[in-house]
Amino acid sequence: FVAILLPRGPYRVGAQEITVRNDTDFTFMDPALITNSNDYNIAANIYSGLLKFNPGTMEPEPDLAKSWTLSPDGLTYTFNLRDNVQWHKGYGQVTARDVKYSFDRIMDPKTKSRYRTDFQSVREVEVVNDHTVKIHFKTPDMSFVRKVLYYRPGYIVNQKAIETLKENYKSGPIGTGPFIFDRWEPGSKTILVANKDYFLGPPKLKKATFLMVNEDAVAQLALERGDIDLAVFTSAEDLA
Repeated sequence: FVAILLPRGPYRVGAQEITVRNDTDFTFMDPALITNSNDYNIAANIYSGLLKFNPGTMEPEPDLAKSWTLSPDGLTYTFNLRDNVQWHKGYGQVTARDVKYSFDRIMDPKTKSRYRTDFQSVREVEVVNDHTVKIHFKTPDMSFVRKVLYYRPGYIVNQKAIETLKENYKSGPIGTGPFIFDRWEPGSKTILVANKDYFLGPPKLKKATFLMVNEDAVAQLALERGDIDLAVFTSAEDLA
């Protein structure tokens, strides 16, 4: 895929909004089930993981976890969580129990997560206290951080939201990331708004709209008109 960004006029900059083209409507907002890039583009703005990667160095850095250690034998990671990270929409404070629930859920065959195989080396996820969690391995897995912790299966979810919203979770996912899921208009658009309480500071953008535009040719015209700011194209011809 290739993408191109064209600036709108200065009045759009002042509005602090961005409109992004998605070529299909989203399918899942549950990290255990996300499979396609359109879903991931949205979810990446809603959720947080224990760690994230630094795009400059490609190395892991703190996200929900403020620090972490690996035991000398390579069999246990210990993560120390940030204090007072809040879930979106009043779902309370993030604790180590949320981490355990998120990972145990993916490992549960009943969830039918495609990422279950990524946890094959995990023996147990242990809650030490509200802000400390340990991941114990059967055998050392040096790829686990990059393969899981700052990728889709590493996003932490809220148990209460998953279990109470059930099928409605698709149209009301709860995370801790820089943007809050505002609404979904099926077949049309998905709108996120800034999380002013984001633990790493409020985002610069106030609103992000993911607009469904099926055809590359239509997306090309929308980009040229300034109806969208960012578009992904499958065709190099349309990009040119």
